[in-house]
Amino acid sequence: MMRVLVTLLCAGVSGLLLLRFPWLLPCVLAALALGALILTWSRRVRISPRDDVHRLLRRYGRRPTDFEHYVAEIYRRMGYRVRVTRRTGDSGRDIEMRRDGRLYVVEVKLYSPGERVGREKLQKLQGAMIDADAHGAVFVTTSGFTRTAVDYAARNGIELVDGAALEELIRAVLSA
Repeated sequence: MMRVLVTLLCAGVSGLLLLRFPWLLPCVLAALALGALILTWSRRVRISPRDDVHRLLRRYGRRPTDFEHYVAEIYRRMGYRVRVTRRTGDSGRDIEMRRDGRLYVVEVKLYSPGERVGREKLQKLQGAMIDADAHGAVFVTTSGFTRTAVDYAARNGIELVDGAALEELIRAVLSA
């Protein structure tokens, strides 16, 4: 948000100066190009062959919402059209993705390996899937799932991606 405000302020000041000093046009264009580069640079997701659960926890521990963009990039490379939802009011889903005309909803949780995702979080995801009239749901976490969560997912068609499966997905998209 701060980058957007700084970019807009720079553009506004540059516009006013342009009226007084027409030779500033090249400078204004350069500033706008630099601002656009700064805005898009932060969203670039780098997937590395060295990425594992511990490295992801260190990289995204303070900004777990950026981890949603990381997971979205994995699915984008797998051929899905992906959209990360808003940070708040996401209706129980962090990512919406489409392939072959079908909608899938994804919930992403950056948890330490000892922490387990329980059935309650899967029920919320299933509600989001029904609400969005989605074809399927995927729950991605850096940790694991409780036994009741695994049973619930199997009965309700929710795909579970734990830390080990996530590491396999990373290797798969990098080797493709």
